[in-house]
Amino acid sequence: MKKLLSVLMVVAVVFAFSACGTSATDDQGSTEATSAAATTGHNLGDYEVTFGDAAIGDDYDGTKCFFVAYEFGNYSEDTTGAYTAVYAQAFQDGVELESAFAVDYPDGDWENGANNYMKDIRPDNTISVCESFILTSDSPVEVEITELISFSELKVAKTYDVVSK
Repeated sequence: MKKLLSVLMVVAVVFAFSACGTSATDDQGSTEATSAAATTGHNLGDYEVTFGDAAIGDDYDGTKCFFVAYEFGNYSEDTTGAYTAVYAQAFQDGVELESAFAVDYPDGDWENGANNYMKDIRPDNTISVCESFILTSDSPVEVEITELISFSELKVAKTYDVVSK
């Protein structure tokens, strides 16, 4: 009797995981924006991301770093921020870049965007966000943003040319 119950439990778990896999597939497929002129928001489930400008600056020890700005829109039912909703990665020459801790921000509103990264926003609102990454060369930087916790394969991406300051 124990063996039969164990087999039934295993079958139930297999069906539960396979059901999760099929419901996580989104009819919209993968969203990518790699052109230099992306100006509209891209859906990431309950969130929306619109890429903005990029700039070059320095981190705390003078290492050259790359700043990327984007608009983060919260269309979930909960108050949340970019730091708990989306995950940004930057790549150069096919290798992921490390996050930078900037102290020398480029001219403009970059520091405010960096501070906004940790701010929560109410549903149906957007906020300008900035993240920074340590550069390893002068080759283009590809930035990808996905939902932080999701079974979806949705992502948005944009490639930026690196122009030294």
